Amino acid sequence: MGEKNDDPDRILKTKQFGKHKGEVKYDKKGEAKVAIGGIEKGILKDGQNFKTNDQLINVGGEGQPTLGGVEDFVTKIGEYVGVEMSGAYLSKEKGANASISKVYIDEYNGNDATHSYTSLFKLYSDESLKNMNTITDFHTHPSNLGIPRLDVERPSGTTDGRGDIGFRNNNQNFFMNFLILTRTTTYPSEVQRIDYTKW
Repeated sequence: MGEKNDDPDRILKTKQFGKHKGEVKYDKKGEAKVAIGGIEKGILKDGQNFKTNDQLINVGGEGQPTLGGVEDFVTKIGEYVGVEMSGAYLSKEKGANASISKVYIDEYNGNDATHSYTSLFKLYSDESLKNMNTITDFHTHPSNLGIPRLDVERPSGTTDGRGDIGFRNNNQNFFMNFLILTRTTTYPSEVQRIDYTKW
């Protein structure tokens, strides 16, 4: 919307019902209402649908967003739509400390506020990903949905071995690191990374 510029990208609020569904909402000053702002360039593209399609975002190169910028985005969008987001960090290198060149974001259709599903379907169907290594599995814990902070800041399944802990235990041959991404409670809210690889 508007002319192309170097400002951070944003997702605007739209009308949800009636004959004006999909039209941008404006405030009393005539400014477009922002749902998610401050998105680094290179994350959003025309025609993306994070709900029904897996996404691949190149990171760390010239003209590409940073890994931190993508983490910021997935935590914000997860909170905005009220679900956990999940995916993986990919690299051509091997090892737990490999430099990340792509972030794979799974579709969020079927996820809810406390569960996400990682399929990484394109890893098996996209020829360009055949030489990529899965380094880190990530998922978000939305921090704005009334879930107790203690539960937001720890993996599920610490007492029964299910949930996040069960997923980690069953996928240690596929991933080297396991991360929860959430938002801090301080202002301004930032990404909080919770490594539960050895929890």
